[in-house]
Amino acid sequence: MAKATRRERRPQFARVIFYNADMGMISPVVSNDWQRPVAELIRDCEEMWSTNFPDAMCARFIGWYCAQPRAGGCLTVDNLPVPVWQPSADGAAPPAGWLDRLLAEVSGWDPPAVLVQLDALKITQGGRVLWQSEWGELAERMAREGCEGPAAAEFEARLRRRAAAFKAADTRKRRAAARKAATTRKAREAERGAAAGS
Repeated sequence: MAKATRRERRPQFARVIFYNADMGMISPVVSNDWQRPVAELIRDCEEMWSTNFPDAMCARFIGWYCAQPRAGGCLTVDNLPVPVWQPSADGAAPPAGWLDRLLAEVSGWDPPAVLVQLDALKITQGGRVLWQSEWGELAERMAREGCEGPAAAEFEARLRRRAAAFKAADTRKRRAAARKAATTRKAREAERGAAAGS
């Protein structure tokens, strides 16, 4: 009997919650026996980070996941106990600290929920950072240091470098298009000259 050389990965149960601390918004809980590490799936999602609204991001992730080839499994989506308030009615605001209390509670679940913080571009579980984009880390530093701190200067420098890189790429494309047009024009002129000389 042949021995299996590759260990088969067992599905792992996890709950995923998308939230935006700046906006005070949170999505329903998406639960499943995931075939791959859920943080890896979230990073692979083509729709990831395409919106700051947790409920929309949750729906996009579910749609993307359901379109992937996979064996079995059934997603469940459950609402969280979120306070109800009418933000437009006479200046009413949500109860203070409700999001922090809810996030602390779900971090204590067994297993802890996987939290996807859209405003910080970060994925955590049980207080441990599983992944964070470098832009998200920089944004968190800017929030702590303010707009005049070193993080803001770094952010500005990165934006300048990025803009310069885009401009250089655009210039290269335009020059390549101009060279191609000139070559095509010369080839046509040569064909016309050869046709006229015959």
